[in-house]
Amino acid sequence: MSRPPLPQIDGLDPETPLSVLSRFATTTREQDMTDFTVVAEMPVGDMRNPFTRQPSIAGLAVLVDDVAGRVNYGSSDTCVGG
Repeated sequence: MSRPPLPQIDGLDPETPLSVLSRFATTTREQDMTDFTVVAEMPVGDMRNPFTRQPSIAGLAVLVDDVAGRVNYGSSDTCVGG
C-alpha cells in the first residue's frame, strides 16, 4: 500500500516534514539557489535538555539539516547530470 505524496512547498527540502519545521519554528530569512545559499533562523534560547534541564543547542542540528538539505535539493536541479 503506497502513501499519498506529501505536499511540497517551493524551496523546501522535500524530505523535511512540515511538522518538523513548524515544531521548531524554523523561519527562512533568505534563499538564493543561484548562489546555493539559505539563511534561516530558529529560536533555541529556551531549549533545555529534558533530563538535566540544562540549556541545550541540540536544536541546532535540526536547523543545519534543514538548511543543508534545501541547498542540496536546490543544487541537484542545476548540476550537470544531476
